[in-house]
Amino acid sequence: MNAIIFGRVSTAEQMQTGHSIAAQIEVCRQYCKKMNLKIIQEHEIDESSTKNNRKKFSAVLQFVEKQSRPVALVVETIDRLLRTFRDLPKIEILIHGGQLELHCLRENLHIHKESTSDVKMRLHMGVVMASSYVNQLSDNVKRSIRQRIQEGQCIGKAPFGYENVTDESGKKTVEVNRVHAAAVSKMYKSYASGAESMEGLRALLKSEFGLKISKGQIDAILKNPFYYGMMRFKGKLYPHIHGQIISKQDFDRVQEMKASHRKKKIKYRGKPFVYRSLIRCAACGCSITSEKKKNKFIYYHCTRAKGRHDAPWVREEAVTTQLKEQLHGLKMPVGKSEEILSNLNRASSASVRLRDQEYDSLKKQQTIIMKRLDALYVDKLDEKISEAEYVSHRRKYEIERQEVYDRIHTLENEQQISLISLDRLQVLLEQAPVLFSESSIESRRRLIKHVFKSLELPESGVLKAEKYDSFALVSSQGQQFTMPA
Repeated sequence: MNAIIFGRVSTAEQMQTGHSIAAQIEVCRQYCKKMNLKIIQEHEIDESSTKNNRKKFSAVLQFVEKQSRPVALVVETIDRLLRTFRDLPKIEILIHGGQLELHCLRENLHIHKESTSDVKMRLHMGVVMASSYVNQLSDNVKRSIRQRIQEGQCIGKAPFGYENVTDESGKKTVEVNRVHAAAVSKMYKSYASGAESMEGLRALLKSEFGLKISKGQIDAILKNPFYYGMMRFKGKLYPHIHGQIISKQDFDRVQEMKASHRKKKIKYRGKPFVYRSLIRCAACGCSITSEKKKNKFIYYHCTRAKGRHDAPWVREEAVTTQLKEQLHGLKMPVGKSEEILSNLNRASSASVRLRDQEYDSLKKQQTIIMKRLDALYVDKLDEKISEAEYVSHRRKYEIERQEVYDRIHTLENEQQISLISLDRLQVLLEQAPVLFSESSIESRRRLIKHVFKSLELPESGVLKAEKYDSFALVSSQGQQFTMPA
């Protein structure tokens, strides 16, 4: 009788690195020689037996169906062929039709058309045992995953900005990749400012970091809560222990920006134009959009979404020149310089003292929370608390830790801005037009939003700008201007 030897492992990695498949084939060869079976095919298959669509397994059965004489299918053990009852009927149909005889060596099982019910029951019991083994493996894996999630450990491949590493003890973990983390932080800040779109971010990453990342990958990064300390698993968020790259506020600002883009589509938003969405048409109130001509000149004009009308097309250079002229007006009111600076310094000194007190308090609170988390884990290992109690308390502490971290991050940023502004307020106001010309797109857009209540483009092509009143302007810009790097 002709025979087919069937050997299987679950993955291609097992096929390349393990010895199981070779051992299976060799045992089956020796059996065929002993039983005078002529080997016509040998199959070394890397395919999970629990998959819905077992293409390689099905191909073997289709070959058997086409044979004019019965064929012996030789396997080392039942679970190499079957681990669920889903595929068993296919085997039994061929056996009952006299087309197939099944030889399972470890179980000393030989099933053919005339086999008795007790022999067939042994096959069924073998499949039950194999299926039970698979279910136990699945339960163990799920239990391990739940445990890792509760301990705040990343499951699977680390997201961009992090990397999978093995520590000195041989334990696999996840660490921040400093270069990629800087790129992630830049993406969030640039997108949240409105200065860059997806295409703009791609160009930014390539020019500053030498990274080629698709828009789809960027979109996934901008939606991933992992970067502010929470990992998503089966639709739920869990705190992780691998460090934060951004703050929760940065993440929320990006989500708000993405939501606003979905609500109101902006034509050409894929291009990094400086004044995109900052100017409105004085005639109809529609947004002023941007468009590049001859792949060189950038023009701004009304979208005319509410109807066609005579709308000017203004070069970007002309808009920049007009805004610089407007910024020449950012000067201290005559005779009020000392008074305003004195008030700002006095108010800022009090604000800094309060902020420093809050900052110190938050750092102490952060230390206490980390000690509580460590103690909580020790109590769990010593079985002083149950698994449910550990998970409940840990979640509460992680939420507190996240809130404290976000507030510390905010205070650190506020303190840095205030120190710059108070020392150089007068210089910044006098040099505003120069700073505007030399700053990045993101800084220019931020400056415009702080200085101007509204910008409109009438048919004359000359911008109509409404600025904040002088004292409010000085107060606001004293806290927001930053010198270009």
